[in-house]
Amino acid sequence: MDPKLTPSPASAVAVPPVDLDPALAPFLEAMREAFAPGAHLLPPAEFRARMERGAAAARPPYPPGLEVEDRRAGGDGHTVPVRVYRPRASGPLGTLMYMHGGGWVGGSVATHDASCAAIAHDAGCNLVSLDYRLAPEHPYPAALEDCLAVARWLTGPDAPAWVDVARLAIGGDSAGANLSVATCLRLRDEAGRMPFVLQALLYPCVDVDTDRPSYRRNADAPFLDRAMMRRFIHDYLQGRPEVADGYAMPLRAPSLAGLPPAFVMTAEADPLLDDGVALAERLIRDGVACDYRLARRLPHGFLRFRAVSAVAQASYVQLVEAIGRALASR
Repeated sequence: MDPKLTPSPASAVAVPPVDLDPALAPFLEAMREAFAPGAHLLPPAEFRARMERGAAAARPPYPPGLEVEDRRAGGDGHTVPVRVYRPRASGPLGTLMYMHGGGWVGGSVATHDASCAAIAHDAGCNLVSLDYRLAPEHPYPAALEDCLAVARWLTGPDAPAWVDVARLAIGGDSAGANLSVATCLRLRDEAGRMPFVLQALLYPCVDVDTDRPSYRRNADAPFLDRAMMRRFIHDYLQGRPEVADGYAMPLRAPSLAGLPPAFVMTAEADPLLDDGVALAERLIRDGVACDYRLARRLPHGFLRFRAVSAVAQASYVQLVEAIGRALASR
């Protein structure tokens, strides 16, 4: 990947607020219940149920030629529920390990089912989607430990025959992007090796600072507002954001050197815009190749809007192409 930003992070931060893509209006209404102002005050179980209902209302059929299986993955007494998407193929394929978003508090393989199926089909890769444990019942580092268990399974001697261990990528959206980077940091520091050839990171949350300019500018943005993000961080870190280390919030890591090349995409109308920009800048400063993209006129979570928004679809194509290139036969 080209180790430079396109566009530059500085120009991304300077972009003034703009109207959302008008094609999103139907989704704004359909998802209003799950992400209405005040959703951060809901009990976790109700927030999760609203996310599930919103996703179920817009779940298309699976693409043709895709096999989908629910199973458990891991080892050494630690297994995690996963959903595996596999294009029909004659041999092992590249594989993307994917962590869903939802603020570490909500989301599941079901809420991200349509997006994961599409990525697997369109990138021509296997995709393993994790149902990691959620906060506040299971705060940090429970979700990260689940990710590590699956990563070790995919890279170890018990990896399935359909996995080409030389072609592994890791990625996720929002909190899932956080867990992707954190998993790479732990593997780098503990195993001394890096099995992944790509980090695919969509609108990542990588710090506890909710006073960045994009948080203020997009404080009342749809689908994710400032109050909700603060609640997520509180629940994940048990109300103690000041003690977050680099594995909890990767921007706090002393160095990101040695991590895989990254594809980082942010949304313009998203409180987390500046998190993604700061992550891209840190990766490049620490010698990691990074392809940064800004999705203009889109809110947080835009991956689910690709069927109605040409802007979201174009951004999705950029993501799929990056994954496909990284996992192509070597």
